[in-house]
Amino acid sequence: MALAVAALATGALGAVGCGESAKPTGTVSTGATGGSVAAVADTGAGGKGGDVQAVAVVDGTPISSAALAHWTAVTAALSGAKRRGGAVPASVRDQALGFLITSRWLLDEAARVGVSVSGAEAHARLAQSEAKQFPKPGDLQRFLASSGGETTANLLERSRIELLEAKLSQHATAGRSGAQATAALDRFRGAFETRWRARTTCRAGYVMEDCREYKGPRRPAASAASRSAASSSSSSSSSSSSSAGSTHAAASGEANGEVYSTPGAMSLESSAFERNGAIPASYVCAGANGPPPPLQWQHLPAKTTEMVLFVIDDSSDGSGGGIRWVVAGLTPGTTGIENGRLPAGAVVGQNSAGSATYGGICPAKGQSDRIEFVLWALKKQIPLSNGFIPAVAESEYSKSELGSAVTYAVASR
Repeated sequence: MALAVAALATGALGAVGCGESAKPTGTVSTGATGGSVAAVADTGAGGKGGDVQAVAVVDGTPISSAALAHWTAVTAALSGAKRRGGAVPASVRDQALGFLITSRWLLDEAARVGVSVSGAEAHARLAQSEAKQFPKPGDLQRFLASSGGETTANLLERSRIELLEAKLSQHATAGRSGAQATAALDRFRGAFETRWRARTTCRAGYVMEDCREYKGPRRPAASAASRSAASSSSSSSSSSSSSAGSTHAAASGEANGEVYSTPGAMSLESSAFERNGAIPASYVCAGANGPPPPLQWQHLPAKTTEMVLFVIDDSSDGSGGGIRWVVAGLTPGTTGIENGRLPAGAVVGQNSAGSATYGGICPAKGQSDRIEFVLWALKKQIPLSNGFIPAVAESEYSKSELGSAVTYAVASR
């Protein structure tokens, strides 16, 4: 996103996944104290009525523990995070809290400058997104069923937030174009973050980067033009297994993983299936060396020197789940992979079964698995050879990330 809103990898509407951002339940209001992502926390959020214990406060508006619990569950489900001792990783909770905080920032900023979104506009945006991302009957219902509690009302609220953000960007760049517009948007974004962070307080134990109390290093500034979709202004690193942790961070972290992406942002897609759609039977249970679905990418960051691709089964346990394929050494001159044929220089790491090959997507009979495809763009090449261990390489390529893109699909048997 152009500003700094944190979105969940889905969904939301990104993600809308889908994408890109909004509040949990209730009616979104652009008023400084009206019902909002941050304020309407308990309705349908898994908390008891009246439970308004605040974990953070943005300019007087509380973010309740129930709202945080709701969006933490959604974030965990959409990113494939595995619970440890019954609890999700703290990074997943921080991503959800960052989403709630920055959504509140957008609502209050919109009220400050007189920007608003009508109900008709929000419904139209949602209908457009649904038609594109969930084209087949039942696609949306299947997505929601695997989203950890997200609802169509949540998606509508995300749509409204996304439109508000777009309108705020237009407001900031009015009368400018090209480099002048980019510079104006960057100045606005910096002032926006500074202003609202100063008005955000967090309870002890919930302090993260968007809180006034945070004293640690902050993420580096980035131009609006280079923050592909900025689905998250907070970084997450939920891990479904130690070797897949960085992939899930990409899926739910900065400038990457929403299933709905901003035009011109780094993107990953397949000619074989729609986003959130069904993977054709010819790519399911086709044998250990069966062809993976074709993948295409575009709009890589300008300084990309190498890409790393992950294919992960987020649903199955044991040898049927985890990393199905990891490929490094992909150069920015490539635009995709067809029929599993890798370009010169590409190397294959170990999948979760311990083999340096494509592991094949094969759910249990009668089951459907959610498959995650993630592409990382790196600013420097990492010296790897065939059979590399993803967990070992992770510490290197995570330092070199420029951006990432993610898409999802469902494999059924």
